[in-house]
Amino acid sequence: CENAKWYINTVRVQQDEAEFDQTGRAEVDTLLCAELGFLTQGRDPREMRVLEIGCGIGRMTRHLAGLFGEVHAVDVSGEMIRQARERLRGYTNVHCHETSGCDFAALPANFFDLVFSAYVFQHVPSAAVIRANLVDAFRVLKPGGICKFQVNGTADTAFQEQQHDTWTGAALPESELRQTARDLDAQLLRLFDAGTQYCWVTWRKRPGSQ
Repeated sequence: CENAKWYINTVRVQQDEAEFDQTGRAEVDTLLCAELGFLTQGRDPREMRVLEIGCGIGRMTRHLAGLFGEVHAVDVSGEMIRQARERLRGYTNVHCHETSGCDFAALPANFFDLVFSAYVFQHVPSAAVIRANLVDAFRVLKPGGICKFQVNGTADTAFQEQQHDTWTGAALPESELRQTARDLDAQLLRLFDAGTQYCWVTWRKRPGSQ
């Protein structure tokens, strides 16, 4: 992928390694470390297995690896995964996987303590595919585990009806997110900034679920 850093972090076209990685650290600090006790439910993160959906070339992955015991990073792009493996080759607790873009079929059910995805689903052009990813992410989540993810929550009819590509992406408005949680029997713990491009959802797989 030509200039992968730009497509992953569209702040500046030419970014050196240190600058690129620092943006990943800032995201992990803001999105995970700031509420780590809540997301880990008081557990030691070094004893937890995490799935990162849409890892790109590992901008956030290396920082997740410093925080959690085991990180599985997935991406639909084989080239991104190739670069991620090269950049993260010194991290023995990181495993990178290319996926279909619709599911995580190579990963077992009830496997992860935490599932995390940031700035990925907003670029998926099909709402049905986003839902399919969320359903399978729930499958691989352990009972009692937490999934935190970001989607475009725009509910505007004009936006919903327009053509979507891998830049604009499709949206899942609040009503659909709540319905998906009900369909999965997920505990909807938090839903922030509904109706915006940066809608954040946190749900939990009920203890005892299959």
